[in-house]
Amino acid sequence: MRPFPRAAVRIVAIVVCPLLVAVAAALPAGPASATLRIRPISTVETDCYEFNEALLVPIATLREAVPERYEILPFPQSPDLGFLFVSDHHCARVEVNGWRWPGGHVTTMGLTLLQSRDGVPQEAFFQLWYGTTNLSLIARARLLGLPVRPVVATQSVRPDGAGRSQITMGYRGAGLDHRRTALVTEPASAPLTEAPSAPIYAAGRRGEVTLSYHNVLRPPGLATVDVAVDAGSRLAGLGVPPSYGGDIEFRRGGWRSTITLS
Repeated sequence: MRPFPRAAVRIVAIVVCPLLVAVAAALPAGPASATLRIRPISTVETDCYEFNEALLVPIATLREAVPERYEILPFPQSPDLGFLFVSDHHCARVEVNGWRWPGGHVTTMGLTLLQSRDGVPQEAFFQLWYGTTNLSLIARARLLGLPVRPVVATQSVRPDGAGRSQITMGYRGAGLDHRRTALVTEPASAPLTEAPSAPIYAAGRRGEVTLSYHNVLRPPGLATVDVAVDAGSRLAGLGVPPSYGGDIEFRRGGWRSTITLS
């Protein structure tokens, strides 16, 4: 995750894995099931690329999806609108609580920007959806009560030999169906920047869950994106249009995350 997604376009010009595998099989064998139920999740994700697309959607629609204790930040020029970030990434190497998930993973997350929690001003995000191909992460998140959904996802990167790449991503399942094509100008390999992200809150079955990320990122590149969203998907239900596109920052790098019950 990048430290703080900057809106990008209106998009806003403002800042496979098989599901036949049992979820239980994604957890390493061991007798400490009770420990797993209370243990925070930690991930190490490397060799990643990420898209963060900032959209404006009706704030009333966002309020229906966000508990009252969180105050959504309205768009200053039009307070009836709020921010929705479509944050999708692929990481070639992923460890979950020290266990290597084979083959990397592809993930999608929806976020809205908050201005306070329990009446206390705070820059933070609230998670609107979370889907991934990583069954180990899904299983452990569900033990914490966090609804992470299994998706079937594809991704490909085709370099053109001139510092640019054509990237495609596609997601199916869990009501998160959408597809992206992007022409990206690859970022420089240095200098690397380390920075924490703003906290991400989610409403879980066992209570509030907090996701925290510490990022190690290359300088930003540029991406021209074209995204298609399926009608009837959760994205569409939150006000994401059937298609959108524009120029945004493109990031490569990696991060460490922790997911805990608050």
